[in-house]
Amino acid sequence: MIFFYINQVTQEACYFGRLQEATTSFAMLVMLNLVTGVFVEGAQRIVKKDKDAELLRSVCKAFGLVDDDGTMDVSYDEFMSHLSA
Repeated sequence: MIFFYINQVTQEACYFGRLQEATTSFAMLVMLNLVTGVFVEGAQRIVKKDKDAELLRSVCKAFGLVDDDGTMDVSYDEFMSHLSA
């Protein structure tokens, strides 16, 4: 009779041990996912800043070529003369 109880306790301990392992594994995966998300978000933010800076440089260069008199303003006449060219 005592062996029956020992067998039951051993089976329950094994069950709870596996449950704890599964819970710990899931928690580790969640933490790794969060850390990966932080790194990916940071990288995306840097790429967006670089793209915005490159777009700004391109626009400044294009409007700098159109600005003939160097006033940093593109007049209607300057715009139309370069548009027709």
